[in-house]
Amino acid sequence: MKFIHPDELKKYWVWVKQGLLKVIEAGSDGWIPEDVYTSIKLNQATLHIASEGEHFTGFVVLTVTEGYEGKKLFIWAAYHTAGNAVKKYLPELEQMAKKIGAKKIEFQSMRNWDKYYKRGMTTFSHEVF
Repeated sequence: MKFIHPDELKKYWVWVKQGLLKVIEAGSDGWIPEDVYTSIKLNQATLHIASEGEHFTGFVVLTVTEGYEGKKLFIWAAYHTAGNAVKKYLPELEQMAKKIGAKKIEFQSMRNWDKYYKRGMTTFSHEVF
């Protein structure tokens, strides 16, 4: 995965925004692509793209959070053209987490429970060793 400096964001944005819209279709907690753009430009989030040759295959948008157990690498959005982006990128995400001293990688996803509960976000966590 290649880190995209905020100054380079504009040249990738059309493609990234299309992926973000697909992520939102699957479920979000109310953010819009412009929130992601702004956070990247303000250095509050980072964008990392994946490609095969000249063909873009996906991306992740990451933030770092602090918890009682220390740093966590939080996946704000992940997209891959073949699906299952988090699983696809996990080895590289683990390396990124280790590099910053994060103990966990976390992301949220929409989940259905049953007819008595509203659909909401569920947090998933992966320990980094």
